[in-house]
Amino acid sequence: MLKAGFARLDMTPPLGAIIAGYFHKREMKGILDPLSINAIALTVGEEKLIIITVDLMALGHERNLALRKAIEAKTGVPADCVILQAIHQHTAPCITEAVGLCYTNDGTYHDLFMQKVVDAAVLALDDAAEAALFVGEEEVPEKISFVRRYWMKSGIVETNPGFDRAAEIDRPCDEPDNTVHLLRFKREKGDIALVNFACHPDVIGGEFVSADWPGFVRRYVEADHPGVSCIFCNGFQGDSNHHYYQSGIARRGYKHSAHMGRVVADGVKSLWEKVTPMEVTSVGAKVETIYTRTRMDGVEDYDKCKAWYDDYEAGRLDYEPHMTELAANRRVKMLRDAPIFRPVVVSAGHIGDVMLAGLGGEPFTYYIRAAKAVNPDKMLLTFCIANGYGGYFPTAKAFDEGGYEATASPFTPVLEGEIVSTMKKLMKA
Repeated sequence: MLKAGFARLDMTPPLGAIIAGYFHKREMKGILDPLSINAIALTVGEEKLIIITVDLMALGHERNLALRKAIEAKTGVPADCVILQAIHQHTAPCITEAVGLCYTNDGTYHDLFMQKVVDAAVLALDDAAEAALFVGEEEVPEKISFVRRYWMKSGIVETNPGFDRAAEIDRPCDEPDNTVHLLRFKREKGDIALVNFACHPDVIGGEFVSADWPGFVRRYVEADHPGVSCIFCNGFQGDSNHHYYQSGIARRGYKHSAHMGRVVADGVKSLWEKVTPMEVTSVGAKVETIYTRTRMDGVEDYDKCKAWYDDYEAGRLDYEPHMTELAANRRVKMLRDAPIFRPVVVSAGHIGDVMLAGLGGEPFTYYIRAAKAVNPDKMLLTFCIANGYGGYFPTAKAFDEGGYEATASPFTPVLEGEIVSTMKKLMKA
């Protein structure tokens, strides 16, 4: 018998907390929306699966592993059967083991957050009640996710080229995925909606915290369906965002974030009564960590790149550099302390015949198709920044093409093959 439980806890940081996501320091000055931890616990007999999302820009590998082990110690649910995701909005802290700009790795807020994640898992299990699963998926009524890497007419690839350069764009480098997935757990004590959609949550910016459009999705779904609790999970989104540069029209800010949340919630509303029942006789997950080589090209230019980036941080540059130039110099500067091998976490799970694929970083949209190809006849949910955070996961081809993500990535082109082969091994039904 399937049981499902839900929990939500506030995790809004205090004023002055560091907000992550860009190349400059931002200190929290206010609250647009509270941040939260959302958890769903599923059980079938002795099998258990917990999915937790946190309203953070990122959650580092070591912190994530420590939390999953703490949940195992507190609840008995194996750490591998916990999928812990940061939704990656750029209006929140980044909690990680790293030290430096934009990172939170100690202090009262850090400690309280760590405890609250474990508490959310406990409370979700305590809330578990008999449930029936109904599933559905379809494209949202309006395209709101776009691949942000473009082939320019000049023959090069650029990320976020700018709206004033629409005439210079030839075509996007890939097609976005605008599919919304809904798992509706019907319970007498109130339904739980698990919603999955893939897009970079970087719409608002500024120095006020918010869960960006994923937070709007949760609130709109719960308002549309009274008594329902909603958990939102962000899909593979490393090369997508809300900008359609070929339109020449900029759409950003809090109002557009609300619009995106409304579009996804409208997709859920369309699916709500069209979902189909699915028998669930098993739940679970597996995790494997790949150790892949760090990309070392550019190390010969270390002194030059470090001096340039130091000048940038000190405000000594006489121009505003593009994000790709920033990424290139920052990546090389960090090589002095970089490990030879770095971990990439691959997670795979199932809820009945619904497949789950998680990657501990920001995978390109391509990886949605690669994961889907393992079990093409089954519904698939993808989770970015799941059980770790390692940066951008481009395709092998993208490393040759260029653009911000490939320039910033600390990995080599062999990463694609390592990820795909590991997903196939873990996900094969």
